[in-house]
Amino acid sequence: MALSLDGSASGDAASGVVTSISLALTTTLANDWIIFDVVTFPNTGSSSIGIPTATGLTFSQRGTTQTFVHSAQGSTISVARFYALASSAFSGNIACTFGAAAYTCYAAYGINGANLTTPFDANVSLPASVSNATMTAVAPSVSISTSNANDMLLALTVSGGTNSAAFPSGFTQIAYISEQNSAYGLNLTSAYETVSSQQSSSTITDTTSVAESMFIVDAIQAAGGGGGGATDDIATRSGALEAITLMRQRASGLLEPVRQLWKPGRPVPGGPAWVR
Repeated sequence: MALSLDGSASGDAASGVVTSISLALTTTLANDWIIFDVVTFPNTGSSSIGIPTATGLTFSQRGTTQTFVHSAQGSTISVARFYALASSAFSGNIACTFGAAAYTCYAAYGINGANLTTPFDANVSLPASVSNATMTAVAPSVSISTSNANDMLLALTVSGGTNSAAFPSGFTQIAYISEQNSAYGLNLTSAYETVSSQQSSSTITDTTSVAESMFIVDAIQAAGGGGGGATDDIATRSGALEAITLMRQRASGLLEPVRQLWKPGRPVPGGPAWVR
């Protein structure tokens, strides 16, 4: 099954700083990995991001929260990614709380056709990230490698100011949200690209120059990659059982002449008959 996007939603703190958010998301397929990206930008200090909650979903965090200090504001911008497996089509709200009041942008989407056990490509280069904690706009760039051929590359760009959507060439935009209540603005763009060959030290560059930014590239692996999904495990066990059965049948066929030769009561050519 090919990797595909299945539903998306995004939002921001339209009223200013908040300590919690809720986002409605609807998907149409079973066995989706739900990805939820969240950014916080308080007026002072930093604001931690709690593990999201949603009915029927159990979220885990991908890696650690990425942070950088906004050079003009002086407060910390935090970026976190969470993921959860939806065994059936999902329709509901994803809620998340913050450690302190903050401006925020966030996006959620479903990915279908991924490995059901280990969704992320396990290459040590992932996720790759780079930050630019200055007011000088540059096009962020990272180098990645993947361990699987069939991956969906995920690009996430977070920036200050009033930037338009920013994502690499060849990628398709999933969501773009711009929160302009803060003094310096906050923007989030998520995008994806499916690939069919392993990436080796591939350079991924944003097409837009951005200031006060964080650029993250990750990869979701298709079913059959890495540790193997539930369906793949069943297929593997079934194939192994068929191979063992065939070997037994062939062995039985090879032994049949020997069984007939040494059958009790059957005379051996050139020798006496066996006596029961």
